[in-house]
Amino acid sequence: MKNRLIALLLFGVFQTYFAQNQQNGFKLKGNIQGENYKGYMYLMYDGKKDSCLVINNKFEFQGSVKYASGALIGTDYSPADRDIYLENTAITLNVMLKNEDSAAIVPKLYPIVLSLEGTETEKLQSDFTVLKSRLANDENYQIKIYDKLVDLAKKHPRNSFVGNTLLGLIDEGVIFTAVQLQSIVGALDLDYQNSNVVPLLLQEIEHQKNPEIEQRIIDFSLPSLDNNVLSPTQFAGKYLLIDFWDTACAPCRAQFPALKKIYENYRKAPFKEASGFEILAVSFDKTAAIWKKTLAKEKVRWKNVLATEGFKSKVAIDYRVRFIPHNVLYDANGKLIAKDLSPNELEAFLKSCMK
Repeated sequence: MKNRLIALLLFGVFQTYFAQNQQNGFKLKGNIQGENYKGYMYLMYDGKKDSCLVINNKFEFQGSVKYASGALIGTDYSPADRDIYLENTAITLNVMLKNEDSAAIVPKLYPIVLSLEGTETEKLQSDFTVLKSRLANDENYQIKIYDKLVDLAKKHPRNSFVGNTLLGLIDEGVIFTAVQLQSIVGALDLDYQNSNVVPLLLQEIEHQKNPEIEQRIIDFSLPSLDNNVLSPTQFAGKYLLIDFWDTACAPCRAQFPALKKIYENYRKAPFKEASGFEILAVSFDKTAAIWKKTLAKEKVRWKNVLATEGFKSKVAIDYRVRFIPHNVLYDANGKLIAKDLSPNELEAFLKSCMK
């Protein structure tokens, strides 16, 4: 994750600096070390995707960002080993390309970030990474990390690195209380944080205030294939797997063959404490046409609904969906049993519940 910006005494100076550089935007100059690479590099940030032909192992991107913005640099095959941050200034990036599969006829190269120069955020990110490593075995890890985040939020309220880092730590399993989360988030200027991250952080505060909230099904209503509305509470009395996915998610679709077999074998199975098994799949596809075409191609028979706002949708926020594929399994009474089950784990559980 990452951290940044300036001391409170210099904040006025920073605002002037930011305003001046906002007009000029960023210029990212990249160098590839090692073998000669022939192809394109891609830069993804703020919902945009830019490309650049690499010439003599050099590439260049130009653009502008509202604030220090997280970005991914990558090849046709894969994004880099870590994200970077863009600021409206001159940036120099050095990468090397690593072959993901050395036995492949066509090398599957992805970038390893060696160094990035020119941004305030890179220093914050580097310092925070060092701090996490140093505190790894410290019994007071959580409180020391919390203290650092409070300090960063107060000094750099407009730096999206702080909000991104906080959410990343939560996803890693670091537990913050509602009061701690509020003290960090409350110090941030939310207008300058990642718009995808803010609702997740606010929802995390509510989850910590009411920890039992995620132990039971949170109801929602979304359109189905036949333009009716489906809700998870309609399947009371059954084991219910809510599966989050979309067409572009290859790992999601890779699970379909195994899920088809499980669905056919267990949807009407004689369970000890349930009247059957159902899958309610929530797609994050942006259009119904793509969604319907994919379902027809995959010949999926379980229940399907569409949430076109994806990770920004209320259902994604309520169910704390940070990535896909993601699933949650509930018992016949709507109580949470497990999360992120593989098809093998799901089948083993259902088999153990048979009469």
